Amino acid sequence: MVPRSRRWREADARVKVRPVILCGGSGTRLWPLSSDEVPKQLLSIAGSDSLLQATVKRASGPLFDAPVIVTRETYAEAIARQLAEIGAGPEAMVLEPGPRNTAPAIGAAAFHELATHGDGTLLVMPSDHLIVDEGAFSNAVKASLSAAASGEIVTFGIPPRHPETGFGYIEAGDARQGDQLRKVVRFTEKPDRATAESYVRDGRHLWNGGIFLFRASTMVRELRDHAPLVAAACEAAVAGAAHEGRLVRLERARFLASPSISIDYAVLEKSNRVSVVEARMDWSDVGTWEALWEVGPKDPDGNVVSGKAAIRGCRDCLIRNETDAPVAVVDSAGLIVVVTHSGTLVVPRRSAQNAKVVQEALSRRASPEN
Repeated sequence: MVPRSRRWREADARVKVRPVILCGGSGTRLWPLSSDEVPKQLLSIAGSDSLLQATVKRASGPLFDAPVIVTRETYAEAIARQLAEIGAGPEAMVLEPGPRNTAPAIGAAAFHELATHGDGTLLVMPSDHLIVDEGAFSNAVKASLSAAASGEIVTFGIPPRHPETGFGYIEAGDARQGDQLRKVVRFTEKPDRATAESYVRDGRHLWNGGIFLFRASTMVRELRDHAPLVAAACEAAVAGAAHEGRLVRLERARFLASPSISIDYAVLEKSNRVSVVEARMDWSDVGTWEALWEVGPKDPDGNVVSGKAAIRGCRDCLIRNETDAPVAVVDSAGLIVVVTHSGTLVVPRRSAQNAKVVQEALSRRASPEN
């Protein structure tokens, strides 16, 4: 018999998956390239397509229905323009009146699906991640369909390549023979270095990729059980939404009544209906300049260089110039140099996470209250 993980049953082939693409973040750790006004998902960071366009293309084809984009009002026009460039028409663009983290965003998408199309199968994805191996991504979706149909929330786990302290981890239980899916034992947020090293060694822990597959009714039930304030706010916001073509403007006061909470804390860490599929795909959240150096094309000395730049005696550096003026970097190792029209960042790669802190400090300094 062919193991379940290696076959896509005929019944599954009739299932259509609705991509739900979360597109509201700003990616401030990639300052000065990414900002609250021009977020990283709308930038062409790792190829000619923006990260959003690459995400939409990845979740297209016979398996997928038209996507739902969950975003903020200020990004709607730019998103519509980018989708038109690749000939992609969303089923809807659900507009949040204010940021409330991932649980309300996902809850609103689930209630919207129930109200407009019934109990569909939803694939929730961030809009700003990089996945090179799209075949492995598609295989992970197919391997998860039956579990999602039976009422499970399936989260995508990435085999860790190194002891990363900036990611969340999923501890998986024992696998049944021939099955890619395992029950989730626990989630751990951003462990210290020693703990991350032990996770890489033990083979039971996976990076939390932030991708989830489930039936709309499953998510609604779990939100009602574990985060009733979120569920009530999302249901009311969808019921009171204003529809303008494909734009769905959630009712402001009702949506903002929701607690601001991630789906991990609201549901996944509490539910006993969560499984993980091991997705062996080349994945990155491209959340820092260090991550972009890791995935970028390197010269023989390990440098990733783009734009008008001259380097000499450099190794393992990332130099990115978005301007027409030349940039020169000499005798440097492990350095990040990013030059844009709105700012310049120079930081050791080991401190790349601090770009967000710098951006926040600059924003406070520019505030009229200061």
